[in-house]
Amino acid sequence: MKRIVGLAVILLLCTLLGGCLETPPLTDAEMDMVAEYAAGMLLKYDKNYRSPLLEKEEVNLWNEENVTPTPFPTDSAEEQGKNPAPTNAPAEEGTPTPVPTQTAVSPTLTPLFGGSEESNLQLTQVVGVEGFKVSYESYETVQEVVRNEYFYLAAKDGRQYMVLHFMLTNTTGESKVFDASKQKLECSVDINLGTVSRLSISMLENDLQYMPIEVPANSSVPAVLVFEISAKEEIDTAHLIMMNKDNDAVFIKLK
Repeated sequence: MKRIVGLAVILLLCTLLGGCLETPPLTDAEMDMVAEYAAGMLLKYDKNYRSPLLEKEEVNLWNEENVTPTPFPTDSAEEQGKNPAPTNAPAEEGTPTPVPTQTAVSPTLTPLFGGSEESNLQLTQVVGVEGFKVSYESYETVQEVVRNEYFYLAAKDGRQYMVLHFMLTNTTGESKVFDASKQKLECSVDINLGTVSRLSISMLENDLQYMPIEVPANSSVPAVLVFEISAKEEIDTAHLIMMNKDNDAVFIKLK
């Protein structure tokens, strides 16, 4: 080992001291390469030195010891199609079977012609006062609704009242009082399929929604609903919408 080291040193000195030779001097980069080569040769023959890099044989051995296991082959898409998984396999015990939910569908209201037998039947059912039949008669538009000589309703500028006339028929053999207040009726009129107006509180003695009305046995008396609507547009179409506390509704075409 000492002989090899000495030989390398001699070669390096000859290179440095070879000024009498015609060989051109080495650059700094070339000097670094010579020194690196000499150090590598010294370390190569040093029995106590072990390179941090693995030799080729060691790399092959490492690959064999750390090989990744190959997963079991799975069926191809074609083979899976030949043996499809059962779709109606029984659920595990204790697992509830899902039940498809059903979406409730709200019934669509179809407009009934006012005064027809069917519209009067539905109107009676929505009003829901036992012993009474309710039928629609007609409507009119007015500027004033007179209650008595001391009280009346006067429409504001650009407004008017739409008064709907009904007939209340007592179908029993005794005098009864018609009172629809417990049904909590919600009434509105749609003018020209777009302008909806709510019911006005008329305070008339025969107001169908709010007032108790006495009707003799097997007799009929008139009743009204009053709405304040615009007076600036002509009425091409008009519909009455009435709904009770149970959300039963009737849709009546007035014009």
